[in-house]
Amino acid sequence: MTELGSLKADLPRELENELRKLMGVWFPRSVDREHGGFLCDFDHRWKPLGPQLKMLEYQARQTIAAARSAAHFTDLTHLGEAASHGFRYLKERMWDRSLGGWYRLLDRTGNPLEGATKHGHGSSYAISACIACYELTGDPECLELAKSAFTWLEKHAHDHEHGGYFVFY
Repeated sequence: MTELGSLKADLPRELENELRKLMGVWFPRSVDREHGGFLCDFDHRWKPLGPQLKMLEYQARQTIAAARSAAHFTDLTHLGEAASHGFRYLKERMWDRSLGGWYRLLDRTGNPLEGATKHGHGSSYAISACIACYELTGDPECLELAKSAFTWLEKHAHDHEHGGYFVFY
């Protein structure tokens, strides 16, 4: 086998090993066990730093990453736990129980910021996170929240005159 052929043969295994290491490091550290959701700011020594604001897009993307990684690395059970943790945060803290839709930004303790605005881009990630958790667990609650969120977007964010969706509401 040529040197290039050997590199191509080894690359998938090496990438798999590096991804496994990354998932093993990132999720134990990023899970916010005190207030829910995921931490987002760290110093160069991997110590939490800063206000740890909870942006919908970040919370959803962390949940997606944990769920998809858990499906791939079935032996890393902490990834499935992280995905469930993220889903619960999206459902219990980021979802506006009185008016529907997801808040765009919360403080670390879960209080809405920015006048409790909603954001379409982050909502699309949150719907994807619910679906990823449903695919991982089969929990119908995940699918129901995705459906409710999509229905809410259609009702409140769809631009019926020009098509597409409004971004902030």
